[in-house]
Amino acid sequence: MTHAAHETIVVYGPSTSINVRKVLFLLALLGTPFQHFDRYIPEHFGQRPFEALNPNRLYPLLRCGDFTLWESNSILRYLAGRFDPTLHPDNEQRRALVDQWLDWQAADLNPAWRYAYQALVKKHPDYGDPAAIARSQSQWDRLTALLADHLTANGPYAAGDFFSIADIALLLSINRWRHTKRITAEDSPFAAYLAAARDLPGYRRYVDNGQP
Repeated sequence: MTHAAHETIVVYGPSTSINVRKVLFLLALLGTPFQHFDRYIPEHFGQRPFEALNPNRLYPLLRCGDFTLWESNSILRYLAGRFDPTLHPDNEQRRALVDQWLDWQAADLNPAWRYAYQALVKKHPDYGDPAAIARSQSQWDRLTALLADHLTANGPYAAGDFFSIADIALLLSINRWRHTKRITAEDSPFAAYLAAARDLPGYRRYVDNGQP
């Protein structure tokens, strides 16, 4: 699909959201001009309600001209394909490895942290069961250790020897884990991985910005 050069890229969603920050980090890394609004603005879409464009009703929402897209990892794939295919390669095996870790982050790692994060960071009253917190913490730590072991054995990046959109998602996940556990970057099992990312455009603003 080709796109007119004048199309404005717009991201909707709060910058406190880890999924919104994935997209903002990628755009900063790409050096692609974009606009960001913390909330959906109906006036931009002829007063159409949010659910008409995103039936899932969750952020982020991406707009490129008349094209809209939701689901953060799908947005990462779309933007990489449009602006820098090296981040989501055409080679079938290299791309499969990127997708493997993107899908793992969404399907395995995200559900593991949900209860503990809501209880310990958000202090949500519906997440107060000590046993459920402990299970969530244990699963979160187990999967984080799995990732650390993988990077040590097969890195330096998630898919091997190249940085990809999988690393964008995983860096934000690691950031959430260590802030929740109050572990510094230097003391983390991901110290080398985080140090290598430290000077990437957008990393300090959207990843290691003090927000879990």
